[in-house]
Amino acid sequence: GGIVGRIDQGLAVISKCTNNGVLANLHKNDNAWTAGKLSANRTGGIIGTYGGVADFSTLDKSTSNITISECTNTADLQCYRGLAGGIAGCLYNADVRNCSFTGKAVGASSAWDCGMGGIAGAVEYSTVSNCRVLSSFSGVSVATAGGIVANLASASSISDSRYFGHISVGTAGRV
Repeated sequence: GGIVGRIDQGLAVISKCTNNGVLANLHKNDNAWTAGKLSANRTGGIIGTYGGVADFSTLDKSTSNITISECTNTADLQCYRGLAGGIAGCLYNADVRNCSFTGKAVGASSAWDCGMGGIAGAVEYSTVSNCRVLSSFSGVSVATAGGIVANLASASSISDSRYFGHISVGTAGRV
């Protein structure tokens, strides 16, 4: 991540941070999805991953959560494999609010199996609210892209968020 690479568990707050550096998730040997769990290759403009254990079910949601607020990423994002997001690669039990991403999101040459989202690559048991993305997504081999979130998993929601841009990848969603 541009600010934090990984937080495994516990209570965490990241607020009013900005990343302007280029981010590239170019690791080619691991798959983000292993035995149905998210386990590798997570890149984000602010944080790479929260809930870094391979099996999220081992985390206690009452004592492990993160709030990310008022953060901005203007850097371009490049992904070969895994999960990448303008703010976070992958989040579990998170509250993301009032964040923005304005860089470009590009699947690396010969990219495959990459989930890219304007705010997050994947979220589970999380909320994303009042976020803005102004970006273009490109890369014909990117597996999934979303203007706000690429993979919206169990008990997660997006509200009052806006995506402005163009998505031209393998499987795309606008929200």
